[in-house]
Formats: sequence, C-alpha cells, structure tokens
Amino acid sequence: MEEIAKGLLLSGRPFLWVIPSVKQEKLSCIKQLKLAGKIASCCSQLEVLRHPSVGCFVTHCEWIPAVESISIGVPVVANPLCFDQEMKCQVDGGSLEDRGEGEN
Repeated sequence: MEEIAKGLLLSGRPFLWVIPSVKQEKLSCIKQLKLAGKIASCCSQLEVLRHPSVGCFVTHCEWIPAVESISIGVPVVANPLCFDQEMKCQVDGGSLEDRGEGEN
C-alpha cells in the first residue's frame, strides 16, 4: 500500500483512491495524498467509471468491477492478488506472461 501511495504522489496526476479508513490511517503520507488527490473510504464505483475524466482503473480483478470497466470502455490495470483473480485477469486481457509481466 505504501508503494502505491508513493507512486500516486510521484505521478503528479490527479487520482481517486478508494481505500478503507483503517488502511488510510496506516499510510505514512496520508496528508500529502489528501492534498494531491481524492481519498475516499467508499464510492459508487459505477458512477466513477462512467465519469468522463477517468483515464484508467486499477483493480485487483474482482469480477463485477472488471466487467463494469470493460463494458464502459475504461482501460484497466489489473493487479490480481489472490485466488481466482489471476484467472480473471487472463480472461479479461490475456495472460500476464504473454505481456511479459508475470513471473509464474
């Protein structure tokens, strides 16, 4: 989480990061994040994905969000974390190895 936070700050780009309040409190740079972008503990994901300013959706590949983003046409950065998420990533966009990103 800390690496993602620092990457968002270094990107210099606007962002919305939905992260549970409990995890927000653990980030060392939460104050800087709140100044640089929007941090929320929950949101209407479908409304966000439909917003014209959304350029990319970073997801850990839960099925519904993956299908929503694909059906709306929002580019996806897939970061599967566990269980069947890697399989969903492969179904949605080819295997990680095919793109030179996987280590399996």
